[in-house]
Amino acid sequence: METKNAKRRFITSVIVLIILGFCCQSAMADRRAWIETDKRVYHRGERIRVYFYNAPGYSRDWICIVGAGAPDTSAGDYQYMPNGAQRGVITFRSPGPGRYEARAYYNYRAGQYYVSARYRFRVR
Repeated sequence: METKNAKRRFITSVIVLIILGFCCQSAMADRRAWIETDKRVYHRGERIRVYFYNAPGYSRDWICIVGAGAPDTSAGDYQYMPNGAQRGVITFRSPGPGRYEARAYYNYRAGQYYVSARYRFRVR
């Protein structure tokens, strides 16, 4: 009888661990880095608010605005995120008319331009 109860507890524990593993995995999937602007189309001279989410909070995290299609090594108009910030907003002045992209670079190291998140918008 005691062996059957031990087996049941073991099987139940394994099932609970599997379920917890799936739950944690989906929670981690929701933690991906992303950014967005407050609008898709701006007029020249308007302020552009870039919202960032799920940043790691390193002192070398930054966001830039570059022309759409520019190489990932283009820094454009950039600003560092506040140290330790994992979410927030950074405001830029809009450039001239054209198609642009806001890009987030998390945990940047000199010469390593890995875009963590990007978001396209236009200026008229």
